Amino acid sequence: MGPAEPLCPACGWVQPLRGNEDLFSVLGLPRTLEPDLKAAEGRFYELSRRLHPDRFGKKPEQMENAMQRSALLNDAWRTMRDPAARLDYFLGLEEKDLTIPAGASAGAKAQVPAELAEDYFEMQEALMDGESGALRKISDRLEALEADNREAVRRLSARWEAGGLESPETRAGNAALRREIAAELRMLKTTGQYLYRMREDIRRRTGG
Repeated sequence: MGPAEPLCPACGWVQPLRGNEDLFSVLGLPRTLEPDLKAAEGRFYELSRRLHPDRFGKKPEQMENAMQRSALLNDAWRTMRDPAARLDYFLGLEEKDLTIPAGASAGAKAQVPAELAEDYFEMQEALMDGESGALRKISDRLEALEADNREAVRRLSARWEAGGLESPETRAGNAALRREIAAELRMLKTTGQYLYRMREDIRRRTGG
């Protein structure tokens, strides 16, 4: 029985957590950057009903297992429906599987595209000067960059699926492609975080 099956199909008992549950499989999803959220939502509500602790009120051990499973289920759904959280979780799984050193990720976080850094300094100057026109221009620029970042993630998702990497068996024999995709994802994650900070700076300064 895999971690995606929280209840024993023979007796219906809630299985204790193993500690190695994959949030994708918790919702019956393959590992992918763009999962079927409609299917995931259906799985979430179905399991929420089956794992509701009230169903196990007279079975303390079962209730505890159900509560832990329900918490994991909520975490899985919260992560999958948030693109940024999903990308972060996906990347974490890949880096762990590929045994990519933590230093590699730390180095990637320090790298910011030069053009984006220039946009950031321009934005700071506009904020200090209070130039509304310049701020609108920066805000429009941010929107375009955010759209570009999302599109880049979609392209990587297409490469992932074209390589058949949703399958654990195929992933096992394609470490080189996975490392290439992971490296690009780290940069996109870094860029996304930088863009988020820029937008938050504008929001705090302008109250918008």
